[in-house]
Amino acid sequence: MTIDIIEFHTNKRGTRMPSRSLRFIAAATILMAALAIQAQQYVDAFSQIEAEEHVETSAGLVNYPDYAMNGYKNGNYSGYLVDFGQEGANKIIVRAYISGSRSLYVILDTADTSAGEVVGSVNVAGDWSEKKGALNRSVTGRHKVYLMGIGQGGSAPALDWFTFIAEFDTATNVFEAENNHGSQGTSNYPAGVINQLKNGNYFMFKNMYFGQTAPDQLSIHARAYAGNAIPDQPLSVYVDSIAATSKIVTFGVPQADYQTLGSSLTMPVTGFHDVYFVGEGDQNVLVDWFTFGDPNQVVSSVRNVNSGGREAVSILPTRTKVNLHLPAGRTFSYALYTMHGAVVKQAVLNDTHLSISTSGLRAGQYLLRLAGGNNTYSQSISVLR
Repeated sequence: MTIDIIEFHTNKRGTRMPSRSLRFIAAATILMAALAIQAQQYVDAFSQIEAEEHVETSAGLVNYPDYAMNGYKNGNYSGYLVDFGQEGANKIIVRAYISGSRSLYVILDTADTSAGEVVGSVNVAGDWSEKKGALNRSVTGRHKVYLMGIGQGGSAPALDWFTFIAEFDTATNVFEAENNHGSQGTSNYPAGVINQLKNGNYFMFKNMYFGQTAPDQLSIHARAYAGNAIPDQPLSVYVDSIAATSKIVTFGVPQADYQTLGSSLTMPVTGFHDVYFVGEGDQNVLVDWFTFGDPNQVVSSVRNVNSGGREAVSILPTRTKVNLHLPAGRTFSYALYTMHGAVVKQAVLNDTHLSISTSGLRAGQYLLRLAGGNNTYSQSISVLR
């Protein structure tokens, strides 16, 4: 509501004439606008967000059944105010149903797909169940999040609830080279290693999380191989792209049995990055595992080097707990950490078969560190809600 106040003056003939108009916004209008803004509260991205608790929706959606939104096709959408925090999320989980199959798209800040950022999608198929989809980047801060169904005809998904999670590889964990996310020119032979790292051949890991405090070293378990004596072979590591400005370390890998080689990084690395391992010599380099953490703490989480084989330790996460199978006759202890380094659970373990409950923990990514004797085992754990 507005109020116009008009001032008049009298001319020489004695006629009253308007001189200027003043427009004011009524106090009631200001108050109503403030209350409307206050009412639109941002919800925690990692909480369970009910589909019907939207702040905006297209005309094509209906609230049916009463606990869900139905009709996600033909560009129909629902919008939510979501706070991802500083660390952010890179996956979405939805509880949905469809008689058929269709994708829900995740769009930031506007429902116009040509103007908003489509950051990911999740495929919905079958009866009521939870489905997980990947975002193409880690989303941080506050956003208006739209869930939209694309495509015409056929069945449309019904959405009960959704949540976001942070699920990523922490750089200070141990990574076996053969579990890479992509490679060029390499081979997985012998089993358990990556071979043929020469002449620009590489393997890479996507979206590795280095945290807010940059690690200062990289350790690899590797060797060079040839039928005759050769000099140390160069193996370089890059972040995000194979370019001179992205190189963070170069190793000289000797022709010998597998050795643990460590080197300081040439630049600080924080946040999320793709990591490339590139063979830059003309002879084979074989890589077993690597870590940006302390190799003295985590070497045995990959391999019992002295015996040359795997230890009888298994860490098997489920939706509500982590099952552990441990060697008999040894005492282990564990600690479960958040990605900020806070301990949320810890205990001494004396049984060979036991479980760690994750009930009551916030959805997201955690690091489980298991210690027994001189060995330490690390594994990333995802808690879903």
